[in-house]
Order: sequence, then structure tokens, then C-alpha cells
Amino acid sequence: MNLYNNSAVLLERALSLRTIQIELRTAFPRLDSAS
Repeated sequence: MNLYNNSAVLLERALSLRTIQIELRTAFPRLDSAS
């Protein structure tokens, strides 16, 4: 893979992790207030 493809994959993973983080905060709001 070239650099562009690597960057796209990393960006996609970062967005996926961000989405999961938001979903967890929505599901468990008390965790967000504790931190």
C-alpha cells in the first residue's frame, strides 16, 4: 500500500474509535462525568 492508502486506513480507524467513544459516552454518561 502507498502512503495515501495507509493514511486513509488510519483515518478510518480513528473515526471508528471516535464513534465508539461517543456511543459509550451516550450509553454510560456517568463515566464521562466521573473522568
